[in-house]
Amino acid sequence: MTTIITRRSPTPGRGARSSPTEKSRIPIRRRRPTALVRDDGAAGGAAPHDDCGGATTRVFPEINEEDDALTVALKLGSAGIATVATAPGRSRNPSSVDSDWTHASTTNYHELVARHAGRNYGLGIHVGKSGLYVFDVDHPEMLPPVMVEAFKRDNPPFQSTRSNDPVRGHYFYQIPDGLTLGNGTGTLGGAWGEGRGHNGFVGFTPSHHEKAAEGGRYKMGRGGPIPMLSGELLAALRTATVNANAATGEQVKSFLTEHLVDRRPGALAPIIAHYTDAVKLGKSRHNTMVHCVAWGCREAVEGLFPAQRMHDQLRAAHTAALADKSHPNGPDPTRGDFPGAFAWAVAQVTSDSGRPESEVGQAAPPDAAAHDAVKQQENAGAPTWGCVDLKAVLAGDIVQAEPTLFTRDDGQSLLYPGLTHSFHGESESGKSLILQAEAARQVSLANRVLYIDFESDAVSVVGRLRSFGCAPADIATHFDYRRPEAPPAGGVELPAWNEMLDQTYALAVIDGVTEGLGLFGFATVDNDDIAKWLRAVPNQIAARTGAAVVLVDHVTKNPRDRGRHAIGAQSKMAGLTGAAYVVDVVEHLGRGCAGVVKLSIAKDRPGAVRQHCGALRKSDRTQVAAMITVDSTGDGPTVVTVAATPDHDTVAPGEFRPTTLMERASNVVAQGHRPGMRELVRSIGGHKPSAEDAIAALIAEGFIRVEKNGNRHEHAFVRAYTQADDPRSDRYLGGGDDR
Repeated sequence: MTTIITRRSPTPGRGARSSPTEKSRIPIRRRRPTALVRDDGAAGGAAPHDDCGGATTRVFPEINEEDDALTVALKLGSAGIATVATAPGRSRNPSSVDSDWTHASTTNYHELVARHAGRNYGLGIHVGKSGLYVFDVDHPEMLPPVMVEAFKRDNPPFQSTRSNDPVRGHYFYQIPDGLTLGNGTGTLGGAWGEGRGHNGFVGFTPSHHEKAAEGGRYKMGRGGPIPMLSGELLAALRTATVNANAATGEQVKSFLTEHLVDRRPGALAPIIAHYTDAVKLGKSRHNTMVHCVAWGCREAVEGLFPAQRMHDQLRAAHTAALADKSHPNGPDPTRGDFPGAFAWAVAQVTSDSGRPESEVGQAAPPDAAAHDAVKQQENAGAPTWGCVDLKAVLAGDIVQAEPTLFTRDDGQSLLYPGLTHSFHGESESGKSLILQAEAARQVSLANRVLYIDFESDAVSVVGRLRSFGCAPADIATHFDYRRPEAPPAGGVELPAWNEMLDQTYALAVIDGVTEGLGLFGFATVDNDDIAKWLRAVPNQIAARTGAAVVLVDHVTKNPRDRGRHAIGAQSKMAGLTGAAYVVDVVEHLGRGCAGVVKLSIAKDRPGAVRQHCGALRKSDRTQVAAMITVDSTGDGPTVVTVAATPDHDTVAPGEFRPTTLMERASNVVAQGHRPGMRELVRSIGGHKPSAEDAIAALIAEGFIRVEKNGNRHEHAFVRAYTQADDPRSDRYLGGGDDR
């Protein structure tokens, strides 16, 4: 039988391309079985490599053990499967012959002949260019049930990679038209092996396997129809990262020479540490390296460190890991996958095609610069600089947000759904505790709560929920606890991030802002970094899940320097879309205690909370929003009461009462020493005019008196002044023994 393959007419020069109009049909006898079968069963020509996976059923050609590399390459090429040559003994390194292998891979008859004739090259398949997806199974015993069932049902073409394990190897599938899948494994995890998609590569027979001494081999087990990815298998892979084409050698060289800024050298260390730590845990060296070079290239573009330094350090770390005999997959020192991965990463950050596409069902990764609302306009084709249609706003269809969570005993709530907030205070001030109390309340109401923990652990957090009376069944059903240790930029992390954003929550707590920023390589003192992180993480969670998002943060050690802000850059507060609260301990918190925490509002962007709070402190523009009692003195659950501020905690607008300095002055005089004015002002510190006002107020209200001693005016003690007993102080607790 004469088999017909499609090829282009010859053109001068190796690697030259001809136009589609030059295609001709050349008879090749006894070359291979028919490559494609139409729906009606008749033989047809091979589909072009750039349009694979249409309505026809593609057939993987039968490969014989005696076939040399040229014969195999021609068989694959006639089936629309693009190949690349590999150097002898370098079967897993696609760039060992052509550094720009993604562009050099081909199905062209004359190019294949020119490349392989009379040479001892090995062979590899450019998977995505061929319209395929390959499951590279290293640990069959770890396959999830969905993959086991699919392999049994679909009987895909299979190439064995181990003589001592008959099911370890490459399983070939078609990718449906219009869909692009990357090298990720989606929600299938990675314990079983790796996925090969758009710019994926697999070594192929008759290449010599680099681990032949350990049973490594390339042997085609079966050919035949290539099944189409579908059902649960496709759904699981639809979150796999979409890739841009790899950059050329010249583009990589330009990238390394153009990005030289070294704004924050320390930002490179977390990337290297993430790679080495993951590899020590036995994770895939290749997948981890791909994730880290993409991460590193993004940071180099931002000018955090030079691209060349990042390239060299990551390559050194990867080379060392490949030589590690203790890794579960053993040493693999000749695996040259770093250049290709780096070229891919460069393409991701320099090409618009590196952005994930909506048709693969994937959210933008958390390092995308735009807010989710802006991305929605972009996806709809509307320019973000275009005129906004205000009809819905003017008609009253869109209204200001109203707070509905963290409700006081008078019915006033303090947190806005779908917006971002901050609770910041000193260590052990009860920030996490009072939010865990609100989480327990929401869970008990059957509302879902997301808790992203960078500081504590599951045992401690769940223990707190139980102490607040939360039932175990409610916690298991409604409390979503996560403790991430890597940014969701690819691999197994990105599908989990996307899955989280697809949920609906009432409350979302991000406990540990400093640690969360560090996870992304950002600095807590850099306004640009803070703005990026807020847009990428808290704002996305709020916009996508509808949750009231609360950031738990610290303040500076020096109370005089902190004002109303959290520690670090000013953008922490400026970037919030809801409210910010300062948390102060009034009475000690602990087991067997009835502690008291004061919550003061420092920012209220929507403006629906401040009007229901206490007096404005002119010094830092805060107002007491709630006094929270945490009572664990009884035998039952800990009781948390969120009380409104006292009705008499008001001051005339613009009036400032220096109560802190008043208490200091009272304490100085109470020691029995009778200081003069200058000495007393110096003793209590603070702003001199404020200190003088404080002393004047104490004299006017009868707490101290002035007595003349010769030419000296001395200040004598009459009775103690405390802020806790002063209704006009923001530290007022109700007065006397009743507090």
